[in-house]
Amino acid sequence: MLNSTRTFELYLPVAEEINSDVDIYYILHLIGDNFVSSLTWGVGQLEWYDEGELVAELNSNLERQIVVSGNRLLERARKVYQTLGGIFVGYPSKVTAQKFLQERWTRASFENSPAQLMIYALEGTGFEVYLRSKSLADQFIQHFQDVQLQAPADFLVY
Repeated sequence: MLNSTRTFELYLPVAEEINSDVDIYYILHLIGDNFVSSLTWGVGQLEWYDEGELVAELNSNLERQIVVSGNRLLERARKVYQTLGGIFVGYPSKVTAQKFLQERWTRASFENSPAQLMIYALEGTGFEVYLRSKSLADQFIQHFQDVQLQAPADFLVY
């Protein structure tokens, strides 16, 4: 699905109302459960309100980074009330996802990585979504009312 070497960056602001549909589950759902499940995910610096299992696992790790299956990420994301922060990086295989654990992952890391997409939660104010698919970027633009297409060269500097 995502084969382009071009990066598309989207910014999704979180609406003020509590029932906003801009949160990690809705983003993953729009990407597609099958595609999300086909990836292995590096997750780090996670702060979200849920039943605590994934956050507890992260907190037991000094680097606060773990690798999870796409199915596990979807299962946990369905139970999230709100995502305050975190980085979610989808890799085509577990082998490449293991590299996530050896790196200090930043948004700038995405451009030259084998990762297929990255979602960066911004302290409860919004999400940056980095994609390699124009058609998926177009889906986001159609679905989310306030989405903004950004120039990656301006933002992949962290």
